[in-house]
Amino acid sequence: MPTLSHNPTPKELEQAYREGLDGWIFDNPAQKEWEEFCEEQPDPDIELASIKDTYKDVKRALLYRSREKFDPGAFGKEAQKGPDCTSHGDRNGCDVTRCVEIDLKGEAEEYKARGATEPGYGSRGHGGGGSSPGGLAKFKRDYGFLIRINYPGIVDLSNYTYSIGANWGRRGVPESVKQLCKQNPVRKLIVPKSVEQVMDCLSNGYAGHSGQSWACSSRQPENGINTKSGTWNHDMGTVGFDATEEIFEDIVFFVPQSWGDWIAPNKVWVKHTDVLGEYPTGMIVVPIGDYDRYFVRSGSIYFYGDVQGFPAKKLPHYGTQNIIA
Repeated sequence: MPTLSHNPTPKELEQAYREGLDGWIFDNPAQKEWEEFCEEQPDPDIELASIKDTYKDVKRALLYRSREKFDPGAFGKEAQKGPDCTSHGDRNGCDVTRCVEIDLKGEAEEYKARGATEPGYGSRGHGGGGSSPGGLAKFKRDYGFLIRINYPGIVDLSNYTYSIGANWGRRGVPESVKQLCKQNPVRKLIVPKSVEQVMDCLSNGYAGHSGQSWACSSRQPENGINTKSGTWNHDMGTVGFDATEEIFEDIVFFVPQSWGDWIAPNKVWVKHTDVLGEYPTGMIVVPIGDYDRYFVRSGSIYFYGDVQGFPAKKLPHYGTQNIIA
């Protein structure tokens, strides 16, 4: 099994995943526990039924743009330093949903700071590398999340520190940290079973993440669509889609990476920043066929809604542009 240096470069991360580094682990007790948990809960199916087919009226959902308003360049600022990609994908999905709720849905909350990855990774239930998306989703549902600040006397999460989450893995997240997480719960956890249900989620402002064995080249194609080339056991977020086929020649999904500056800016994207916004560092553009087969059908995909953040005294004014539609 490949190993990583203390502070790996984006290219070292890519190579390690190519060589079989396990960031996404599907078949472990946490995943099975979560699958059983989902079978006992009617909420995900009820939520999906309530938003069924809304994607048909929303041709372009650019949820990542709301996060870029509050934390410009956030997707490229925390390249992972170990096999903790699931906690990055999980955090990115939750943060995007949180930002959409503030930016587009008008919730009276403050963004305050980027989400922290360490509690999620610490909840994985073992001392080795890699983790189950289902296990981290269950932790968010049961407890909630923390952000990049110092929690005096408990834990300093103001800077990404891989070793914190890694060291919690075997013994579990400290109870004091769990209690802090409960101050910021995630009340909706949706488990889509089809690509149409994913589009329904995104159309309603819910972002998410998934684990999959899908890889693409670090060379950007001329048409701007990244297609499968090899495998990674990897977790990544899903933060938007474009079904117009006006910019890209297929329906595509926007998938942020957690490796930092590992790929050149998308060639097509940079020609259409008036619509898409500035190209987020490392963002992948996945065609619907690949997304359906490898992301949705992996059986390890989770979306978040009703993220309880931090009440604001006064919200800044960002205008009324509807980025979802």
